[in-house]
Amino acid sequence: TEALLSDSTIHQMPVINRDLYDLVRLVPQMSTWFALAPSGAGTRVNSIRIDGVTDQVPSSNFAAGQLYGGKVIPLDAVKEYQVLFSPFDVRQGGFAGANINVVTRSGTNELRGGVFGYGTNERLGPNVPLVRNAQYDKQQFGASLGGPILRDRLFFFLSSELQRRSIPALGPSVSQSPSGQNSILVSETDVARFQQLLTGYGLDGGSAGAVTNENPSSSTFLRLDAPIARWNSRITLRGNYGHADSSIFARPTTLAPTNCPTSGCFSLSSLQHSRWVDKWSVAGQLVSNFARGAYNELQAGYSDLTSGFRPTVRQPLMLVTVPGTSGAPVVLQSGT
Repeated sequence: TEALLSDSTIHQMPVINRDLYDLVRLVPQMSTWFALAPSGAGTRVNSIRIDGVTDQVPSSNFAAGQLYGGKVIPLDAVKEYQVLFSPFDVRQGGFAGANINVVTRSGTNELRGGVFGYGTNERLGPNVPLVRNAQYDKQQFGASLGGPILRDRLFFFLSSELQRRSIPALGPSVSQSPSGQNSILVSETDVARFQQLLTGYGLDGGSAGAVTNENPSSSTFLRLDAPIARWNSRITLRGNYGHADSSIFARPTTLAPTNCPTSGCFSLSSLQHSRWVDKWSVAGQLVSNFARGAYNELQAGYSDLTSGFRPTVRQPLMLVTVPGTSGAPVVLQSGT
């Protein structure tokens, strides 16, 4: 079983996140509820490659470009997708779910480029209080350019994309009305006392108000193509870099995480932290057509993936139990 997403499909379909793998969900056998799960198989048995070089995290086999809201290459750099489920080609293997091959765009003898900018926020959403009161903002900018360096001999394609996104953290805050499902679980007096005690010890407890999570990301892609007519061959060199940084913070409402009693927790903003990832890869390919129909494809690639954790404050995690507004104990949290 095989599916092909062509160049025209990719660039005519609306993609709100401009995620490299959003359009793969157009393939009927691909699940849309979690990551990329084909035909009932788990995500760990997929093979995801960009021009033959893997784009997967060794620990989970997920696509590296999806870590923390990032994109490993810009969407403008994608020429087409090939999705295989039951391949008979001896060059394909190493998977039991889906084999996703991303083919990137190359330059031509004609100089072409483009610039784009997209933006959205809660004012462009449905006219319902739940959406209008949850402020969020996202901007995406990018540019691409391709053409000849030496006509008929050497071509280039360059693309870059930048994203800025701000979304409100889930959960209640002291600035909200005490009524409703997001009402705080503790009295504001206890929260203020907790902050005062932390300040007395020289610790930054942070805010008990609304918190915003940021998710900036960027990606850059460069490809060079050199046809060699004398050898009936083509040499391709490709390099790309992607970065993403995602703030993580949420105040629990109903479900109780670790260190929380059944009645819940209330966290100060110092509990917020961010997780970041950097990925870059390079690849080279030599495709040759010999006499009598013989064909050879030589490919080499290297990928580097680095991720990390960045706390908002460098101080211990402080947990203090106080009576909740319902009478049940609630844990106040501060620090990382």
